Amino acid sequence: MIRLRDVRDSAVRLAEHPATLAALPFVVMGAVVLVILDALGHNFLRPNVASAVHFGMSAAYAGGVLLLARAVLRAAETEQRSLRASEERFRNLTRLSADWFWETDAEHRVSWISGGAQVFSLLGERTVYGLRFWEMPGMSFEQASLDECLRCLRAAVPFKDLELESIVPNRGSVIHTISGEPKLGVDGRVSGYRGIARDVTLQRSAERALAKAKERLDLAVAGGGMVVGDIDIRRGVA
Repeated sequence: MIRLRDVRDSAVRLAEHPATLAALPFVVMGAVVLVILDALGHNFLRPNVASAVHFGMSAAYAGGVLLLARAVLRAAETEQRSLRASEERFRNLTRLSADWFWETDAEHRVSWISGGAQVFSLLGERTVYGLRFWEMPGMSFEQASLDECLRCLRAAVPFKDLELESIVPNRGSVIHTISGEPKLGVDGRVSGYRGIARDVTLQRSAERALAKAKERLDLAVAGGGMVVGDIDIRRGVA
C-alpha cells in the first residue's frame, strides 16, 4: 500500500527547484487522490477492480512525476547555460584589466599561473611553482609594498598592486604588479589566494624618466642660481 508520507517527500524534493513550484500543487493533489482511491478500493471495490484502479492511477501519477522531473532538468540546463555565459563575460571583462592570472595554496606558494607570453616576459624560464612570489630568484620588491602585502595575507584580506621587478637579458628592467583576494575551501577556510597581474613596465619607465628629468632640472636651477617662472607672452606678464 502506498504511504502518503513517501509520496509527499518525493514531491517536496522535486519542488526544491523554482521551476517546479507552479506544478507542485497538482503533483500533491494527484498523490492525495491516489492514496484516497487506493484506500477506497481496498474497502469498497472487488479486488480485481481495485487493482486495476490502483495500477491506472499509479501509472498516471508516475507519468506526471516524470514530466515534472524533465521540466526540472530543462530548467537546470538553462540555468547552467546562463551561468556559463555570465562566467565568460566576467573573464572577458577581467582580461581587459589583466595580463595574466595566478593562484596560490594555503601557504601562499604558487600553484597555478596562466598568461603565456606576458608571464614569460617577467619570469622567463624560471621554475616558480611551489615558491612564494617573494622567494622567486632574481625578483625584487619595494619593501613597504611587500610589508603591506604580507600584512594583508596574515589578515586574510585582499591586497593590491604588489610590484615585482626582474632584470631580463636584452630587455632590462621588467615590472609587473599583482593583486589578489582570498579563495575559500569547502570548509569555509582560506585555502589560498587568486588574482591578476599587469605589466606596468612602460608606465614605470616613463615615471622614472620624468623623475630623473625633474631631478636634473632642479640641480641645474640650484647650481646656476636661476629662477624658474611662467610668462604670459601675449600679455607680457611674468
